[in-house]
Formats: sequence, structure tokens, C-alpha cells
Amino acid sequence: MTSEPRGFAGIRTLGERGWMVRAGAVLQLWRGRLHALAALLGVMAARPSPGWLPWELLSIGGGLLLRSWALGHLRKNEELCTSGPYAFTRNPLYLGNGLILCGFCIAAGSVWFALAAWVGGVLVCRAVVLHEEELLLRKFGERYGAYRCHVPALIPRITRCPGSVRAPFSWRQASRNHIAAGWIAVILVLVAMHVAGPVAAAWHPSLHLLARLP
Repeated sequence: MTSEPRGFAGIRTLGERGWMVRAGAVLQLWRGRLHALAALLGVMAARPSPGWLPWELLSIGGGLLLRSWALGHLRKNEELCTSGPYAFTRNPLYLGNGLILCGFCIAAGSVWFALAAWVGGVLVCRAVVLHEEELLLRKFGERYGAYRCHVPALIPRITRCPGSVRAPFSWRQASRNHIAAGWIAVILVLVAMHVAGPVAAAWHPSLHLLARLP
């Protein structure tokens, strides 16, 4: 076992990043509102190209499937989850969010939106992950510390984590984790980017002001 956890480089102890952990606690509470704001800006900036639609669907579909797989294993605040995708990455939900964000950036077709979304997304994700890891360390102690040493924070390892649990996917657990709501929200945003944005631009150009930016 290594003494330095894999994942976000340079983080030796969470206490050294106390200010970011505190920011993560606040951002976690506002995460839903931030997602809604990003979706609104994406729709306002959207100028989708039909030729890129397969890539949008591939990225968004992959993200939704990864999130769904994780939600079928996650028992938040009940046990340390090391089954399913958690045997390869500590944060499969955030990795799935990243794939979905890639799809939305492709649909938006705007460099400024992609840059803003990724910079904001990375900062929020890093702060929230640090906050969540502090809670997990307090709750599960050395068990989570050992898991954290073997499993990357985001980019998956190739093989399963040693000692990881092999548990089946649970539709009931996925339902408890609101899997349907996630799919519906993502699909509605994607449809809005392909329909509402262009319709608004055709109705009145000022409503599509953000699309004029590169």
C-alpha cells in the first residue's frame, strides 16, 4: 500500500486545504442551482449542428449510463461503496457528469461556454469532492483511507481495486437515488438546446445574444 493517495495531485491531507473543504460544503448545498444556471446558459448559447449530434449523444449517453451504474450501487451515508464503478474510480458520478458536460458543450457549439463550463465545473467538483472525502474519512476512517490509496479520484484504474466488493446492480437502489430524475433532466436540457435556443433566435435575435460570442 502506498502512503500517498492517488487522485488530485498534491493533496497530502485534507486539513491542508481547509478553506477548499469549507467552500465545498457550501457549493454542495448550491449544486442543484449551479446545474440549473449552467443549463440555462447552455440553452441561451446553443447553436447546435446536426452533424455533431452523434457525438453529443455518445458523450451524454455514456455519462448517463455511468451515473446509472453508480446509482445502482451507492448507499450514501450507509456504507463505504467499493462495488460497481466504485472499484475503479472514487467518483464515478462526477466522471459521468463530465461526460454529460462534454456533450452539452458540443451541442452549444460555443468556445466561451465550453471554457466557462469546464473551469467552473472543475473548481466546483474539486471543492465538493474534498468536502465529501473529509466526511468519508471521519465516518469510515482507515477503511476509506486504504480505499483512497488504491483508487483514483476520477480517471478510472484499469483493474478492480484489491478487496473491492462484488455486489450486483440494484434497480431499487438506483430508484432511491433518483435515477429517473437525472435522465429526464438531461434529456430536457438537450432537447431545449436543440429546439428552444434556435427558436428563440428566430423569434428575436436579442434573445440569442450569447450565441454571437465565439
